[in-house]
Amino acid sequence: MPAAEPSQELADAVRRLNGSGRQSALACPAGPPVRAQLLAVRIRPRSRVEEVVGERQGLVEIRLRAAPVDGAANAALIRFLADRLGVALRDVVIESGLNSPCKRLRIHGHDADSVRRTLLSLG
Repeated sequence: MPAAEPSQELADAVRRLNGSGRQSALACPAGPPVRAQLLAVRIRPRSRVEEVVGERQGLVEIRLRAAPVDGAANAALIRFLADRLGVALRDVVIESGLNSPCKRLRIHGHDADSVRRTLLSLG
């Protein structure tokens, strides 16, 4: 059996994770403060360009071209952040929000504040 492409492997992994912890919320829930090592983002799928828009209500807003279907937007988010931050795909983990536009991410080897500053400075 031929080896799957890295992007296909990532999409398959996200698809497997999609079955657990389903959330259905259009608005980002207000909750307790995020721990320092988790980055809070809000994605805007089906955008014309992939970019960091800015920060709103404590969430880093990111536009992605991918549609939120079968984990494609989650895979695109992981690829986008890994590329922008210069880390491996395996170092970007979606901790919560797989089925929501609001997500909590862990970037191994980096704290959330430095990642937030880096993303916002790159724009």
